Amino acid sequence: MKKKSSPTCPECGSTNCSESPWRSDEERTAHAGEQAYRCLACVHRFYVPRRRWRPQDHPVVAAVGGGTFVLLVVVVLLTGWWRSGDRPGAPEMNRKAQPDTAIDAPPASQPPAPDN
Repeated sequence: MKKKSSPTCPECGSTNCSESPWRSDEERTAHAGEQAYRCLACVHRFYVPRRRWRPQDHPVVAAVGGGTFVLLVVVVLLTGWWRSGDRPGAPEMNRKAQPDTAIDAPPASQPPAPDN
C-alpha cells in the first residue's frame, strides 16, 4: 500500500508536517474540502485540499468490484444464451409450431358403410 505523503510547508518548504485539529466548526465549514496541517519545523499552519478516495488506490476494493462486474456480465450472457434456445439439445420453445397437416390434422370423417 502507498504511504500517505506529507504536504510541503508553503513557508519553509519542509515536508515535516502533520494534520492539525480544527479550531472551531466555523473554521471547518470555511475550509470545506481542505485539511489543516501544521509544519513541525517552522510551526506555520496551512490548508491543503483533501485527496479524494479512489477505489483504484485500494487493491482489495478494486478486485472485489471488478470480479463482481465480470460475474454479472457472465450471468447476463449465459441467461440470454440459455433462453435463446441456441444450445445443443434445446427444445424448440421459442419457435411457433406450424401444424403438420399429415400428423396434426383431425381424421377425415368417413361416410358410414352401407348395410347390405
